[in-house]
Amino acid sequence: MSTTDKDLRDHCHSVYTQTRNKWASLRGQYPTWECRYSILYGPPVLRPELLILGTNPGFDPNDLYDAEIESWPKANEYWVKDWPLAVRLRALFRDGGCTQSLREAVGANLLFFKSKSLKPHRSGLGWKDNPPHIRHALERFCSEQLRGLVREINPKRILTLGFQPFDYITDSVMQVTRSATDKDPKRRIFAVGTGWDREVLGMIHPTGARVSKQDCQVITHQLGSYFGSSG
Repeated sequence: MSTTDKDLRDHCHSVYTQTRNKWASLRGQYPTWECRYSILYGPPVLRPELLILGTNPGFDPNDLYDAEIESWPKANEYWVKDWPLAVRLRALFRDGGCTQSLREAVGANLLFFKSKSLKPHRSGLGWKDNPPHIRHALERFCSEQLRGLVREINPKRILTLGFQPFDYITDSVMQVTRSATDKDPKRRIFAVGTGWDREVLGMIHPTGARVSKQDCQVITHQLGSYFGSSG
């Protein structure tokens, strides 16, 4: 039996409920507990062209609001927010002639739980500032929930922001584009592989400190070649 829009929404509501229960059960037991969590970056869409996958949601005290832990945002945040990442993504998809694919995309992360960074942080709110046993348990929980979300959403392709999620979900890699201007010839700019029963595209994180104009040109060319008909 194929998934319906109602099935998808029911499944996503269940993920939000399970995540809230998991988070509430660990109240005060790890430093980043107060940072809460964020699951989807917009309403769930059944069988979209694209699911955008990051590593984890960053933490900013100004972002704390109860609604985000109860359900998904009302609009695609990559399309409407003025975050540096959202602004950069809109520019890349616009220059690639494929804004519609971004507008209709679903966004998520490997890790739902927020932190200031994946590494230890001077604020004490880095992901690795948490006790290892709690950190690993939450990572396993998110991995299981994310697989279920991807299965139910059933996107045609996944685009990863950075290569940590790309390496995590791919089981084979067919193509890698490396920087032509960087001193490190192994630095990846864009890659194509398969994983979780679909095509996976990976790109260097667009707000990274080392992303050059030439890197952006490579990304927009690749985005245009995959999604350009939706511009």
